Amino acid sequence: MDIDFLITELNVGGAEKAITHLAIGMHDAGHLVRVLSIDAPPIGEQRALVDRLQQAGVDVQFGGFRRPSQFLAARRWLRKRISERNVDVLQSFLFHAHVLAAASIGRDHVKHFVGGLRVATPSPLRRRVLRWAMRPMDHVVAVSQAIAQQAQAKLHLADQRCTVIPNGVDLARFEQAIPFDWQTLGWPADSQVALFVGRLHPQKGLELLQAQAARLLAAGDKRRLLLVGDGPLRESLQHWIQQINSDDRLRARQSTTGVEAVKRLPWQADIAPLMKAATMLILPSRYEGMPNVVLEAMAAGLPIVCSKIEGAAELFTDAESAPSTQRSSDSQVFPIGDGPQMRHLAETLFADPIAAKELGQRNRQHASQSFSYSLMIQRYQQLYQQLCGR
Repeated sequence: MDIDFLITELNVGGAEKAITHLAIGMHDAGHLVRVLSIDAPPIGEQRALVDRLQQAGVDVQFGGFRRPSQFLAARRWLRKRISERNVDVLQSFLFHAHVLAAASIGRDHVKHFVGGLRVATPSPLRRRVLRWAMRPMDHVVAVSQAIAQQAQAKLHLADQRCTVIPNGVDLARFEQAIPFDWQTLGWPADSQVALFVGRLHPQKGLELLQAQAARLLAAGDKRRLLLVGDGPLRESLQHWIQQINSDDRLRARQSTTGVEAVKRLPWQADIAPLMKAATMLILPSRYEGMPNVVLEAMAAGLPIVCSKIEGAAELFTDAESAPSTQRSSDSQVFPIGDGPQMRHLAETLFADPIAAKELGQRNRQHASQSFSYSLMIQRYQQLYQQLCGR
C-alpha cells in the first residue's frame, strides 16, 4: 500500500512517537510510506524522531507553516504533495492536520482518508471545527474506548466509522534502561521519588501537586518530587519550588537530610532512566486521550497515580486483576481534581515499597501483553487492508 501520514509537527511528543513507530513499521512491512509535517523541521534534541525516520529510510517532508495566516499556503503545499502520487491511505494525526487534510483532500489522489482522535476535546469551538473536518473521513481511529464514546456523543461519529487502536510503547527501551542516579541531583541514592513528566500546562492539573506536595513529602525523609518538562507554567512552578522547599513542614526534614525535597528538570530526550529509578509516576491531568507517559511508566515497571482521565481506566484493567492483598481496581486512578485522594494513593505507594514494586511489575506485564508497538502497527495495517479491500 501507498500511505501518507500527516501530522502537525515532529517535535518529540506522544502522537509524534506513535506516528514515527507506525511509519517505520509500515515501511519495514514493505509499504511505500511518506510522513508530511505541517511545521518546520525541529532542531537540536527535538530532531530525534526525524532522525529515526530518516535512518529507517522513510521519506519525511516539512511544510514550514506555523501561523493561522499561512493556512492557504499550507493548503497549496499539501495539495501539491497529495497530487504527486496516488495513495491508498492518508492518515492524519492531531487537530491541525485533520483540518488541513479535510480542506485539501481530493479523491483523485487519495482513496481513503483516515483521521485519528488522540485526546479529549473540551472546547466547543474545536469540537465544531472537528465535526466539519471529519465529514470527508472514511474512518477514524480512537486511541481509547473513552475517546471513541466521546466522539460518538459529541462529534456525532457513527460507531461503524470508528475503530479503537490503543497507543503502543517501546518496551525494550524502558526494560533495558539503566536507572538514573539520584545523587546526580544531590539527593541520596535511596530517595523515594514521585515523578511527573509532561508539558507544564494547565491541562496537566499541576495545581493538585502544588496543594498536596508539602503534606505528602513531609511524612518521610526519603520522599522527593521531581517535575520534568517545560511549558507556560515553568516560571510560576519554579517560584513555587523555591517556596515549598522553604515550607516549615519540610524545613525540619531538610535540617537532617540537607537536601531539597522538590526539583525540576527541563524536557529530557530520554526519560527511561528516570522512570527506572522512580518510585511512582504522578499524572493529575484534567484531560488526555490515552497518555503515552503512563504507558512508558508501565513499560518501566512503575506504579501510577493518575487522574481518571479518558482512557486511563482502560490501561489498568488487567494490571489490577491480582489476588486479595492487592489493591482495588481504582488503586491507580483518582477522580479528576481530587487532590486528597491523589495524595492518599501516593502515600500508600510510598509507605509500602514492596506492594508498589509488585504493582509496577503487573503494569509492565500488562503493557507487554497489550500495548507493544508491534501490536499497534499490526492493528493499523489490518484496518488499512480492510479499507483497501486487501
